[in-house]
Amino acid sequence: MGTLREAIAATLEQEALDLREISKRLHIKEREALDHLEHVARSVRPKRFIMEPASCLDCGFVFKKRDRLATPGKCPICRSQSVSPPRFKIIDERKKRPMEKVFFEKLPLTREIPGAKRWEEEKGEFVQAAYQEEMRHLAVFEIRKGFFRGNHYHEKKEEIFYIFRGKIRVIWMDMDTFQKGERILEKGDKLRLKPRCGHIFTALEDTLVVEYSPQVFDPTDSYRIDLP
Repeated sequence: MGTLREAIAATLEQEALDLREISKRLHIKEREALDHLEHVARSVRPKRFIMEPASCLDCGFVFKKRDRLATPGKCPICRSQSVSPPRFKIIDERKKRPMEKVFFEKLPLTREIPGAKRWEEEKGEFVQAAYQEEMRHLAVFEIRKGFFRGNHYHEKKEEIFYIFRGKIRVIWMDMDTFQKGERILEKGDKLRLKPRCGHIFTALEDTLVVEYSPQVFDPTDSYRIDLP
């Protein structure tokens, strides 16, 4: 028994998995995996057992107050039975890696150098937001003051954002280490988020954002979370 529980713990230190993925990985039934997982959750200290909460795939409700490890049967808000399962991860705080999924850049205000840049002219501003980058998805979105966008992460998609005008507060969380960060971005700032990095953008002013990605947009590759 202990050997199987140790295998579950070791697996969850490497990646976040839901109950079905754990059972398939270790070739056991889900009920058996759940029993072992409950024991692992109680005995993992000094490491930290983390549960990414389940969420409703129809209305977006997040089961953030639910402590039980099993997948909820239905959403308490819309009664839908389409519920994404909770995912589990074990973090060793003593070995936590530095943030590896968030990168910032301030575009230089000049037209005299190669690469991404911006400049002002009498007839208006010109922005070269990308330079020699593969781009298979491009979007422009607005966030009005006091509203937010995001509160999700992507398993496969890398995203790059350029702030064309305005100011936003960005909160992000690495979904593997659960490290969090926060930063204010304004006109001229560029943000790159790697896959499995949760994020939420809250507008401090009316803001216009350009978004692009080297991956084709896939509406199924979006997983709701609950960042503050």
